[in-house]
Amino acid sequence: MSNKSNNQITEAINLNEVTSILLNKGFMLYRPEVDLDGIDFLLKTPLGFIQKCQLKSRAYVEWNRYGGKDIFMVFPGKGDVGNRDWYLIPHDKLFGILKQKHGHAPQWNHVKHGEYWHCPVSRDLAEYLTEYSIDNPNINGYQILRDQDLTKEMFEIDAKKDKKKLLEVGYSINGYEILPKNTSSDFLSALRKEFFDNPESDY
Repeated sequence: MSNKSNNQITEAINLNEVTSILLNKGFMLYRPEVDLDGIDFLLKTPLGFIQKCQLKSRAYVEWNRYGGKDIFMVFPGKGDVGNRDWYLIPHDKLFGILKQKHGHAPQWNHVKHGEYWHCPVSRDLAEYLTEYSIDNPNINGYQILRDQDLTKEMFEIDAKKDKKKLLEVGYSINGYEILPKNTSSDFLSALRKEFFDNPESDY
């Protein structure tokens, strides 16, 4: 059997396994007709966010292909099929982790792929990825947000002109650290709407 056939079988097994896990966690998975722009499937999270995902058989980053595109990498840890951890992490976050660990290696700068790395999830790497384990109940910070100290002034900042100030204000909110690192403006807008439409809300 050719390497291509083996890779296709592995990908099919991995897709079936992670699909079952994600569905049981309350995610919905949608597959496009073709793999375009590095997207194998779309995820709708339990809170309704849409994530673009690329499925791999190991931790994998490739900046020229996936960097800066708001793509999430989905891959398994070590272990047998059906008995292993799975990870869901923004490509750019994983890129930073792997670059810190392996960026000095000659193989990091690939002739064809540019800045690029792939590796199994070692015990050491698994510790870095704990919060991105699909089995983590707080995966990517998707916790119910309560007791937020929101004020009107927090939403009067021009995000494009003063991103630094926006981040400073964001981190001043109680519990903001539980939000995903790449929290979108849509999510903050939803918080704002909830705050002004329902002043007595727990959010």
